[in-house]
Parts: sequence; C-alpha cells; structure tokens
Amino acid sequence: MTTLLKYRYHLLGAVVFALMLSRTLNGVWSSDFWEHSAVVRELATNPLHPHHPQLLLDAPHAFFSPYLMGVALATRLTGISPIQALSVAGMLTLLLFLVGLWLFLSVLPVEDLPTTAFYALLFVLLLIGPEPPTTSGFFHLRYLGIGLPYPSTFATGLSFVAAYCYARALRDGRLRWFGVTLLLAVIIILTHSLTFIFLGCAMVALTLGAKGLRWMDFAKLGMLFALTVGLAALWPYFPFLKLMLGESRVYDASNYGIYLQRVSLAITLLGVPFLILRLKRNWRDPLVILFALLSGIYAFGYLTQHWSYGRVAAGIVLVLDTALASAAAGFEMRLSKRSSATLDRWLFAGAVLLFCAAFSYKTVLTPALREARPGYPDTYSRHEFLSVYTDQYDVILSDVDTSWPVPTFGGKIVATRHPVAFVPDQATRLADLEHFFSKNAEVASRWEIIRRYHADFLLFSKNRTPDWEAIAQPFLEAGKQVYEDDRFVLIELPSAP
Repeated sequence: MTTLLKYRYHLLGAVVFALMLSRTLNGVWSSDFWEHSAVVRELATNPLHPHHPQLLLDAPHAFFSPYLMGVALATRLTGISPIQALSVAGMLTLLLFLVGLWLFLSVLPVEDLPTTAFYALLFVLLLIGPEPPTTSGFFHLRYLGIGLPYPSTFATGLSFVAAYCYARALRDGRLRWFGVTLLLAVIIILTHSLTFIFLGCAMVALTLGAKGLRWMDFAKLGMLFALTVGLAALWPYFPFLKLMLGESRVYDASNYGIYLQRVSLAITLLGVPFLILRLKRNWRDPLVILFALLSGIYAFGYLTQHWSYGRVAAGIVLVLDTALASAAAGFEMRLSKRSSATLDRWLFAGAVLLFCAAFSYKTVLTPALREARPGYPDTYSRHEFLSVYTDQYDVILSDVDTSWPVPTFGGKIVATRHPVAFVPDQATRLADLEHFFSKNAEVASRWEIIRRYHADFLLFSKNRTPDWEAIAQPFLEAGKQVYEDDRFVLIELPSAP
C-alpha cells in the first residue's frame, strides 16, 4: 500500500490515458480541431509550398508550425487521414504532457514530488468552476479530450520539458542543456506563441530562484530569448515577425472571453494563501515569481485591450493548482509520521479525490465520461461525403458554421468562422456570406458572390438554413444537385452567368 502511494501519479495518468484513448477512438472532434486538420491536409498535400488551408488563396497561415508539419509528414508517409494522424498525435501529446508535468514539478521547490504530482494532476483535471473554460491551454477533464491534438497542448507539454532542461542548464552550466532548451523554445514559439510566454516567465522565475544567483545567468537568458526570436524569424512557412508585430491583433477580440471566466476560475484561488506562505518563507520562490509574472501579463492584456494575453490565465491556474498540491502533499507528509500513517494518507487522499469528483461531477466529470463511453457517435462521418463529390481546390460556398469542417474533407471555403491572420479581406468575406444566406438577398447579388469567389459548389445545412429550398431553387435550375441527406444538400454550380 505504501508503494502504491508513491505511484499514484502514474496510476491516475494511466486512467486518464485510457479515458482519453476511448474518447479519441470515438472521434468526438469539434471547434479548433477542424482548422488544425485542414492545416495538416494542406501541408501533407504541398509540404514545400502550401496554399492557404481553408481559403483559395496563396497566403500563409499562422498554424503552419513545426508540430503540425510533423503531423502532416506522418500523414503523407503513412497514407492515413489528417483526422487519424491528429488522433495519434493527441495521444502522444498526452504522454508528453504527463511526463513533462512531472519534470516541471521536479525543478520546483515542492513537497514530496510523487505526492505533489498526484495532487497537481488531480486539481488540473477536476478543480475548475461551474462553467469550465473551453479555451485551449486549459486541461480540465471536460476539455482535455477535445484539446489533446491541439498545438497549445503539445506546446504546453514541451514547455514543461524545456523548463526542466533550462533548470538543468542553470544547475550544471553545460552548453548542451542550453542548446536543447533553445531548440525546444523555437519549436514552442512557432507552434503556439502564447505558450512561449509561460515558458519565458518560467525561465525568468527559475533564474531568479536559483541558488547562487549570478548576473551572467540573466545575460545567458537574454541571449536565449534573442536566439529564439531570431531563429523563429527564419521559419519559411509564415512571416513570424509580421505575425508578432501586428497580425496577431486579429485574435484579440476572440480571446476577450477569457476575462469573463472569473467565476469559473475562482476556485483555483484556494492556492493563493499557500503562495503567500511560500513568499514569507522565500521571496525568491520560483512558483511565487511565476505567479506574479503571469498575473502582471494578464493585467497588462486587460488594460491595453490586447485580450490574447489573457490566455496566460491557464498558466496562472496551473501555478495555483501546484501551490495547493504542494500544500496538500505537505499535510500528507505530516500524516506519515503518525502510527497509522498509511491508512491516514489513503483516507486524506480519498477525501480530496471525492471532493474534487463531487465538485466537478456535473460540469466536468460526467461529460468527459459520457463522451468516452464506447460507441458514442463520432462528429466527422457526417461530412465524409464531401471527399466523394468535391476536390481539395474546389470552392464550396456555405454558411460560416457549416463551412468550418469542410476543408478537412472537401474543397476550400469562402470565409472562416475563427479569426485568421494574413487575410485582409476576412471581414468582407464574412459579410458576403451573411448577405448570401439572408432572406432578402436578390438572386443576382448571390450570383455575384459566387463569381467573386469562384465557387464550384453550394452546400446547405438544412438545420442552419431553414429556408434553404427557396435560396437553392435558382441554382438547382442552373446547376445540379449531387448529394442530399437528412442534414445537407450539395449543389454543383455551372459557370456563373
């Protein structure tokens, strides 16, 4: 029983892995997944000179990252679909996250590492408020399965490993650890630049908290940051500096919601008193410094309306969960000095587990278990007909929500549901789609939109466009209906008059 206490983290990780594997096999994908899968498809088709993954444009895409390039090359070499490749990548990313979290905690001043790691993972998975955030970077159990294949999850796991390598570099002073850290940092900043903010703050915190603090360490850290940005600027698949210095503002509005999640994130404030205690013991505690840095960036994002910086809230939650986990581990270690130590420790751990499960039962645990149940219906097979009737570089005109998964299976679309960098006419594209599917649009104006974007097909969602028959009639007369089921109607267009 005592040995089992030592391996609770591994046991919990195995349970989570099994749960996520079942969910992944069910194919329950949504939201950002379709953008990533479209990127993988385009990179797999044209790894050297990719076109835009969603629009019929020769424009770069901010998600043409080393991570998704790796997934795309696996797709190209094995012949599996982008969905299958991302599913495998998601499970590997989960392993990276679990190993990385352990390594990250090992370089922090926490109580007994195996015990702290167990509680930290438990709190990350279950200790979240009544409306769990659905933003990538959060890893509560309800969202973990959705976000496993996402670049943000991969970048977070890799940032844990990079922080560990940097701590080794500080301790040992060996150049190879700095070299590995630099390589990982470049991959992270190109894959998910917001996660690099967490890594950068972690490296500053580890430097300030290091024993025998030397100013030369800050010079090395500054050089590491400069080399990271310099090497990232050489990445040929999108203009990194242009993205960082202006284009990234297109994402700010969509990230404002993170500042509205205060109630859902409030439960993690349980860790604040323990951070204060750590501060009293050591004002250079890396965990306290990391919390202060991330909180400052979070506030900066709010004050300057650069809402994307609010995404560091995920890192703040992780820090608070870690502080709480270390405190729980410390209490459990004190129980180990009692005559009934093993029983007391199991009772305490069981009580914490039951509290977390009861607290998150409706909002996190139940949905996660439901979607992992074998036989739960997938969310992708309904779109597979597109690969039969359309080619990758056909243009399929549909409403913005129905369009979203299309580039994974069929052709390109007119506008994207999410903000997209390097596409200056995105607002015009969205307005044209809205006009096309409005009730009062004239047939002539609809034909004009078809000509403007060189549309080859019309795709109607019967649920999202209740009056689809009236809109479709002129195009059915001029074109040809090639597919219909209970959800969709696909019309092949002639050359527009």
